[in-house]
Amino acid sequence: MERREFLRRAGLTGLAMAGAAGGAVWLHDSRGGDQYFRDQQAAQVRKLPSYRVERPAGAVELAIARGSDAGQLARAAIGALGGIEAFVKKGEVVLLKPNVAFDRAPLLGATTRPEVLKAVAALCLEAGARQVLVADNPINQPEGCFFKSGLQQAAAEAGAELVLPKASAFEPVQIDGEVLGTWPMFYSPLARADKVIGIAPCKDHNLCSGSMSMKNWYGMLGGRRNQFHQRIHGIVSDFPHMIKPTLVLLDATRVLMRNGPTGGSLGDVAERGTLIAGTDMVAVDTCGYTLLDRDPARLEYLHRAEARGLGSVRLVSQIFFISLFLFFCFVAHFGYLKGYPVSLFLEVDPLVGVATALTTHTVYQNLIWGLVLLLPTLLLGRFFCNWVCPYGILHQFTGWLFNRQGITENIESNRYRKLYALKYYILFGMLAAALLGSLQIGLLDPICLLFRSFTVAVLPLFDMPTEWIYVRPHTHQLAWVVGFLLLFLVGMNLAIPRFFCRVLCPLGAALGLLSRFSLWRIHRDSQKCVDCDLCLQRCEGASDPHTNLRKSECFVCFNCIDDCPHDALSFEFLPDARGEVSRPQFDGRRTAVAAVIGALVFPFSRGSGDVGKNFKKEVIRPPGSVAEPEFLERCIKCDQCIRVCPTNVLQPALLQAGLEGIWTPIMNMRTGYCELNCTLCGEVCPTGAIQKTSIAQKLGLGEFSDLGPVKVGTAFYDRGRCLPWAMDTPCVVCEEVCPTSPKAIYSREVEITDRWGQQVKLTRPYVDPEACIGCGICEHECPVADLRAIRVSAVGETRSKERSLLLGAVGGCGSGSCGSGCGSKKGLLEIEAPGQGPA
Repeated sequence: MERREFLRRAGLTGLAMAGAAGGAVWLHDSRGGDQYFRDQQAAQVRKLPSYRVERPAGAVELAIARGSDAGQLARAAIGALGGIEAFVKKGEVVLLKPNVAFDRAPLLGATTRPEVLKAVAALCLEAGARQVLVADNPINQPEGCFFKSGLQQAAAEAGAELVLPKASAFEPVQIDGEVLGTWPMFYSPLARADKVIGIAPCKDHNLCSGSMSMKNWYGMLGGRRNQFHQRIHGIVSDFPHMIKPTLVLLDATRVLMRNGPTGGSLGDVAERGTLIAGTDMVAVDTCGYTLLDRDPARLEYLHRAEARGLGSVRLVSQIFFISLFLFFCFVAHFGYLKGYPVSLFLEVDPLVGVATALTTHTVYQNLIWGLVLLLPTLLLGRFFCNWVCPYGILHQFTGWLFNRQGITENIESNRYRKLYALKYYILFGMLAAALLGSLQIGLLDPICLLFRSFTVAVLPLFDMPTEWIYVRPHTHQLAWVVGFLLLFLVGMNLAIPRFFCRVLCPLGAALGLLSRFSLWRIHRDSQKCVDCDLCLQRCEGASDPHTNLRKSECFVCFNCIDDCPHDALSFEFLPDARGEVSRPQFDGRRTAVAAVIGALVFPFSRGSGDVGKNFKKEVIRPPGSVAEPEFLERCIKCDQCIRVCPTNVLQPALLQAGLEGIWTPIMNMRTGYCELNCTLCGEVCPTGAIQKTSIAQKLGLGEFSDLGPVKVGTAFYDRGRCLPWAMDTPCVVCEEVCPTSPKAIYSREVEITDRWGQQVKLTRPYVDPEACIGCGICEHECPVADLRAIRVSAVGETRSKERSLLLGAVGGCGSGSCGSGCGSKKGLLEIEAPGQGPA
């Protein structure tokens, strides 16, 4: 090659390369290939509109037709919903979506019956529809499926257009479901349609148990949809979120009972003669699943769809209030309290306010908030039990979690029983006791019971492996009893749903008495009711909504309204009272017996407690407590004071304070001591059994200096066990830890001769009873491990003059009985104990 030719060709090549490079720069897309394809896909993603029709208030949402002619049943069911004209308007395009998944003959029950499709298509055209489309994406070959099922001929005879699933008809659709995000769908017929009606057969499914109106929309998916069978329940529960049809029909005229979804034998098919139409797919499938002789409560995708469809205000309310209760339980701690109203649930409990008003003839501070609960009860009924009460929510959740009964068993277990009147007898007995001065409602009041259970048993148990609750582990005497009682009452839900709420709850009984006057309540339309009893499936209160509603038992859960397939139940203002039982059903003579028993509780329980001269020395109440008789009239045994106590000194009593004092707080110095600068127990007490006391008032400082510090008892030495006194062993632990100033424990040096004849100098401790406030830190820290050498007794406590330690004397307080630390030591008696020296 000549040089000239070489240069010419090289020049042309260079120009070509430069042009290519320039073009590449000009056309360069900086997004990268992956981002390019994502942008392309996002640009093509479709969103389905809602095909629903706004229904007038009170319109029927579900209809069931029974008979032998499938076509006539379709017309009858749609007619019961208001007719096709309520859903399809003149000039609209309607898409009918049958289930044509397999090439099966109509009699085998695996596909939608052609008679139903033909009847619905004809109805739409009669209503003035401009065009009716029929579309599905079968699993088997589409042409063969439509032909073999008879649906191709039915569509042609009705004048509908059959749309087969060509590749160009699929486009990605944004679904945003639990499993499905964006997925290819048979989009072209959906894009053309103004209204969409699903027509599905009711049949068995080997994987998800039932294929009905929700599962029918699986036929609109494209792509590799077979992979979704691994998460079939999540997929099916996505469909109500994916598509909102105008109407769905469930063809249960011939039901494939076994070997679904394909079938193949006439022996697998049962004649049911039923067709269900509705606008709520979850409700339609709930009814349809019973035609397979199966319990809807066990069909997982129904629960998922219902939980996500939601808008369940009741569920939101329950989650909020149980979370609020748990939060209050957690922050009722000296490190987290920070002014939170942890006693709010107890303060709005009207039974607490009423009972303490009966015992004390006063209403303590925030208990007036109980009226907040009484007013809506007069309007709505016994809503608190199912919408607010944390204990009731716990029982409902337990029943839902462990319920494995069939639909028939659920219906039977939710019928009213005479046993449910027991809670009224318990209420009347407790109110009779309160009228005479014995406050016992805290034993079974649900709020008190749940706070006590969490304080004594649940939180310490939870803290053991986590150490999230306490700095130092807290233990409580008889925690196993409280824990066992909680497990028993919750576990009884397996025998009787909502056992505690229906049988024992005195607060529920009180609200039930009041709810008889409620203005809004459940009303049953006897003209629509067909006595199917399906409203009893999930009735929380066993209030018999299927007949004459028992107003006092109704929890206003609205489950019966949701479950009624005939729209026979509604929540109305002042409905006809002839269709209800307004008064609680309890026997007058049994009520009188309950009241007499309650009245006898006072003398029997008060006598067992020895609150007078023969008081129990170990019954040491928290600082700020009122005198023992009034304390028993006010304490509701909620144990909030025990929960908030930072040192674990407060413990629930069993019989130390007698029958009347069961579960009331007492101080056990072996487990803790009263912190000098702590008054949290008074801060959280909702009834004034422990008065709100400032630090200055507790310590007798400032304006309270003339009263002296608050004393809860007095410490005494057991010299037979004290190391310096009985064993010639040096020990000054009690004096070191004594927090008062000047110290209530002081010492004297003595020189003794030990058993070996050696001279030993010892420091022996003494208690100054006027300076001692009974905090118990000396007893808690005493190194004598079992029965301490120094122990606190209730004698000398500030709250009771009758329990004063010192005798009357000249000067000071005069009587010497105030225990207020007035500074006078006149009248002090030094009692000689045999062989022990001055006490």
